Formats: sequence, structure tokens, C-alpha cells
Amino acid sequence: YRKIRNTARYILSNINDFDPNTDMIGYDELLEIDKWALMKLNDVVKNSVKSYEEYEFHTFYSGILNFCIVDMSNFYLDILKSRLYTEKPDSKERRSAQSAMFIILDSLVKLLAPVLAFTAEEIWAFMPHFKEDDRESVMLNRMPKANEKYENAKLSEKWDKLIAVRNDVNRALEPARNEKIIGKSLDAEVTVYAGGEMYDFLKDNEKDLAEIFITSKAFVDKAENAGEVFSGDTVKVQVVPSKYEKCGRCWVRSETVGTIDGFDGICADCVKKLTK
Repeated sequence: YRKIRNTARYILSNINDFDPNTDMIGYDELLEIDKWALMKLNDVVKNSVKSYEEYEFHTFYSGILNFCIVDMSNFYLDILKSRLYTEKPDSKERRSAQSAMFIILDSLVKLLAPVLAFTAEEIWAFMPHFKEDDRESVMLNRMPKANEKYENAKLSEKWDKLIAVRNDVNRALEPARNEKIIGKSLDAEVTVYAGGEMYDFLKDNEKDLAEIFITSKAFVDKAENAGEVFSGDTVKVQVVPSKYEKCGRCWVRSETVGTIDGFDGICADCVKKLTK
């Protein structure tokens, strides 16, 4: 229950300046990871409605809990933090995240209403709404329906691979933390070693890996170049502490921190976000 409630609280705290009637980003314009989140939500909606219809309440509960913990807290919402906290409030990147989070919470609260009535009503009272919604009570609104537009087999396959690699990276980061080589994951730079199609796949997505891994830098190299490094289920991973200064705004360690006049202590990426 606490995980479900905390997921809702986190989303609520990050859509407090979001109006779905004016700020919503269309599906086609959403960032790819936000489309992935809606795809996972779609599965939850379909499975939850089916569970209700068949009176399989334990299946409903386990599906919602898995979504909140595995898909949301451990992955999607964790990665979103940087975008939500460092982008300009009305930027497309932040609005994309807020659009996806709003749709997720709007569907989640309606699905929860029959079994967690008081919690659902509390969430409903504090969240933003579409104009056509009945704001008086979540109980006076219809159950969510699966959206065919959110289905995307290619997207699912791609992110399944990325999540598998991220899991290996997280396992490699843990001993580095325990041995005090790094503190937070953003203190690290990682190199992922892979071969064949996986190498090509990761190389194509290399520019996004640091954000996905929540590290300061991420590189991809061929498997034969790996020395004595951590060996995961999918890839091999090397973790080294970053030698660069930490940005006071996004906490990423970068060689660009303090190099731009008038922006002491922050990185070039943050300067770009502040001045665009």
C-alpha cells in the first residue's frame, strides 16, 4: 500500500504546475521513454479491468504493485528526476514527462477506486483534471480504457534490452558504493562492453545511456576490450569514479563545470537549459 501511495505522492508533487487542458503534449510528440511508460500503463489497464471482470482481486493487486515498484519507482520515475528538476518549467521535455505522469495517475486512481476508495478520493481531490471530468468524486468518473495508440512492439523490445543492461550496470555500481569508490551513481563513469548485435544496439543509443544509468558518463566498447571487470547477465561493466567537478544544479560531474563566464559552478548542459 505504501508503495502505491508514494508513487501517487511523487507524481502529484511533480504535476502541481501542470494543467492537462493547456499543457498536455500530444502522444506523437512525447519523448520515447514517456511513450514506453504509457505502453506499460496500457498493459496494467487491460489486465486490471480483466481482473475486475473475473473477480481476481489478488491478480489486480499484484499487477498494480509491480507497476508502481518495478516500472515506475525503480525505473521510470527515477530517470525522470533530472528532467523534472533541471529543465525549464514549461519546456517541452518537462511537459512531456508531466503529460505521461498525469495520464498514469489519472488511470491509476480510477483503477484503485473500487478497492482503495479513501486513498483514491484523496488523490483525486489534489490532482489536476480535464474539463470534462467530474471533480466531485473519482467514483463519478468512468474506468480507463486501453489505448491502441500506446501499443508498440518495437519500443517494447528496445527498452527491454536497455533495462536489462541497466540492471547489469546497477549491479556493478553496488560494490563500487560499498567499497567507497563512489558515493552516488552520478559520481561514476561507466563503460559497457558488448559484442555482436548488442554492441551495435548500444552504440546507436550511447548518447542516452548516461541518463538511463543515472551516471555522469557512459561509454560503449567491444567485448574483446574488456579486462577484469564486472560480468553481468547481458554485458560487462567497468565503473570508475569521475575526475570532474560536480555541477551544483544537476549534480552531474562534467569537464564543462565552471567553464562558461557568468555561470560559476554549473555545467554547459545546465547553462543551455537556462538560456534556451
